[in-house]
Amino acid sequence: MGNRILLLDECGDPSVGINSQLCSSGFVTELFRNLDQGVLRLQDSSQELVVILARPAAAVRQCVAIRRACTSPIIVLLCDIDDGPSNRDDVVSACLDAGATSVLPASLGRRELAARVAATIRSSRRMGSQQYHRRSSELAQLAIDKAGHSVSISGSRLALTRTEFRLLLALARRRGRTAESSELVSEVWGAAADNRHKSLRLHIGQLRKKLEADPKSALTVVNRRGFGYRLAKAAGP
Repeated sequence: MGNRILLLDECGDPSVGINSQLCSSGFVTELFRNLDQGVLRLQDSSQELVVILARPAAAVRQCVAIRRACTSPIIVLLCDIDDGPSNRDDVVSACLDAGATSVLPASLGRRELAARVAATIRSSRRMGSQQYHRRSSELAQLAIDKAGHSVSISGSRLALTRTEFRLLLALARRRGRTAESSELVSEVWGAAADNRHKSLRLHIGQLRKKLEADPKSALTVVNRRGFGYRLAKAAGP
């Protein structure tokens, strides 16, 4: 594959296994065990992807530093989460808010890890700079208050359920890029959720109806069959 990946690990030995898995799947990696050194490397050279192996207490800090240094997608692999689902969800949400593209358990098998890494790189490549700016302008009317869990479109409040809000936030983060269904399931229901695809379709449908029903909204959710969903400008009358 030859994809350039920066692997950051301040945890210790587990990354040897992660690094080996990525290399055996054909990826080209650079391993850093110090955040500052990793940030300096990102400032000096471009990477197609950053993979962070982190404990929950350090994950958000690392995401913030990496996101400041580059615009590459970030996959966070969380290890040592043993405080229950609520703590896991808090960490996942905080990492995503800090700029992570996806947050996954470090215990992923080699094949699934390789597939998710490859999918993230493909998704990033699809987003050309012109397409990025065009789609960003289409979403300019959308305002999301993450702290207040509220959404407004051209100044008009949009009533959403908690799940719909998290879905919209996940789609908006991508600024018009398509999000794979598995990524949305992981971000909305947690990294361990693997049987929520039917629920995803249901909630996407409800979110789409609310967006299209708002008279001030020119947005909709587009389904790329077999791949995922993205926010887009609704077709005119």
